[in-house]
Amino acid sequence: MAVIVIMAMLVAVIARRMVVIMTMVMYVLGLAG
Repeated sequence: MAVIVIMAMLVAVIARRMVVIMTMVMYVLGLAG
């Protein structure tokens, strides 16, 4: 059960980082383009 919670937390952290990275990429592309 604890493993499932840990995995869920890791997925949430990775998802947040991916959203931040995508937002930064889109912002940079907007400035460049």
